[in-house]
Amino acid sequence: MRKENGKFIPVIVLKGKKMKRFILFVIGISITSMCTAFKWPHGAKSAVSITADDGWWSETTEAQYLERYGWRGTFYLSGNLIDFYPQPQELLERWKAIASAGHELGNHTYSHASYCKAEEKYAVNNWKNVADDISDQEKWLWSKIYGNNPESSIKLPAHTFTMPYGIYFFGSTINTYQEKQVGVAEYAACVSLFAPGARIANFGAQNDPLKVARLRYLINSENIDKISNLDPVVTANEAIDKGIQDNTWTVLTFHTLEGDKSCGYTVTDQQYIEILDHLKSKGTDVWIAPVIEILNYIIQNTPPESWGCTINEDGSPK
Repeated sequence: MRKENGKFIPVIVLKGKKMKRFILFVIGISITSMCTAFKWPHGAKSAVSITADDGWWSETTEAQYLERYGWRGTFYLSGNLIDFYPQPQELLERWKAIASAGHELGNHTYSHASYCKAEEKYAVNNWKNVADDISDQEKWLWSKIYGNNPESSIKLPAHTFTMPYGIYFFGSTINTYQEKQVGVAEYAACVSLFAPGARIANFGAQNDPLKVARLRYLINSENIDKISNLDPVVTANEAIDKGIQDNTWTVLTFHTLEGDKSCGYTVTDQQYIEILDHLKSKGTDVWIAPVIEILNYIIQNTPPESWGCTINEDGSPK
């Protein structure tokens, strides 16, 4: 017994074998907690989603490459870019076929949020403009891709969203951290009216599956392109390997292939195939599926949690 604040507190003293057993018990609990990992399907160690933005011509070739491996990807379309493409009907027919093949066609706003450029610091205009733009793209997908009347009761296939220009908050990029945090919450609340989740970029490719349900509107991805000084193949392959090591969900973002003059964010066909070959070499260690499929699986296989959108000082999901 020991005396604290005028009261006698019983103290248990373990010695010898009892103490050793107790220490081993505590260590065992700690190791078990550390080794408890999220269970991916089919015994996989990681999940990977291959995504592409905008809907350019060469991205339809990316879908064909994925199908050669038996995989499906996520393609975020902006209807305005396709409607005014030099051969819009032929491009549209390609996207219809890709949708029929089982790829996810996500929402990237109809206009690609060109109004974001209205201010020098890329301020997202306001809630109504963004909501209208997302809604217009929902109607576009409904009528142009799936052939339904927007006024009918038939629902679009479940799909996710990604923000144009990587701007995932209302307000200016020169806002304070607190102002950006409010802006992230406002944007996420707006997107939640239309989609169950949203992908962002530039904060690494990894997503902790135990946090995804909460951060479903801040799904991390890595831009894979030739704009930066990083080698696209090395960047993508390292991200894939890290996902296997860490038991995380890896999301890779592409744009056009070389030769497509529509967009500067290109990789060559050979680089794209090299990345897919590396992914294939991982065999059953990796589950490859569209963003919506993996997001739904994680939400269904983790404790129920309301979504949130807390960010760090650098803007990354917290």
